[in-house]
Amino acid sequence: MSAPNYATEPSTNAKRLTSLRDIPLSYKGVFLDQFGVLHDGTTPYPGSSGALDNLERMGFPRDAFCGVITSGEVTHDALKNRRTQFWQSRKTCIHLTWGARGAISLENLGIDVTLDPDEADCIIAHGTEALGTETTGTEAIPTSLEKIKTVLTACAALRRQDGKSSIPMIVANPDVVTVHGTELRTMPGTLAKWYQELGGEVHLMGKPASVIYQGALQMLDLPAENVLAIGDSLEHDIAGAMGAGVDSLFVGGGIHAVELDVVQQGKIKITGSDDEGEGETGTLLSEVCHRFGAHPQFYIDYFAL
Repeated sequence: MSAPNYATEPSTNAKRLTSLRDIPLSYKGVFLDQFGVLHDGTTPYPGSSGALDNLERMGFPRDAFCGVITSGEVTHDALKNRRTQFWQSRKTCIHLTWGARGAISLENLGIDVTLDPDEADCIIAHGTEALGTETTGTEAIPTSLEKIKTVLTACAALRRQDGKSSIPMIVANPDVVTVHGTELRTMPGTLAKWYQELGGEVHLMGKPASVIYQGALQMLDLPAENVLAIGDSLEHDIAGAMGAGVDSLFVGGGIHAVELDVVQQGKIKITGSDDEGEGETGTLLSEVCHRFGAHPQFYIDYFAL
């Protein structure tokens, strides 16, 4: 039997689940986000480890896990295989990467790294902390967000002066922010928004873009209507699932925890019952969902049983 699919008719009132056991059994596959669902970048969320430990007992054996797909992996594959003219034309890039978190290597991908916008035919955004100086990823210059914004401004303006489109930005991680402990950290999706505001051309390689969902559906070998996406970002996980025709479960305790008033015990401060999205929880959820234009079918505080 096919799972009921609501993705074409968004609803503000997501059904609230108190446990992962409440997920309809008609779904045959799951897209499971990590950051903001299983952990906060440093520590597992309440109940997440136990939930994973119990999956096999619930009928999900270890071999039911088909694999992992990341936006970085999709970007690497596109650069390595050069299937279209767009990718075949990418020879030299400005590389936005990480510093303390570890620079990303572009070695053996047929692309050089430069610090000069005049020499670049693309920007590759893996991180927000540094400018790469060579392809192995071992050398990078720590760079502030303001300095990176200056570089992006130069890239956006350069081609417009020539009457051409701006240097395209390839966003290897479209997240706008991510959780790290109790903090929210700026991610390459923020740089992409800045670049678009400057008139720049942006290519997203992960959620909410369809390319990542196409790859994940192929991995599961299931139609979209039989899959449930679980994530904590309305802008990426939930909106992306909607665009792919996939139902979704929104986990409130991730990047939207403050907005939804989710506390560490995994409870939302509410008044009255809200099993169907009523009460204070429903009001907060409705407001946040409307702001992002993202409407999940289900809601849960944390990924827990």
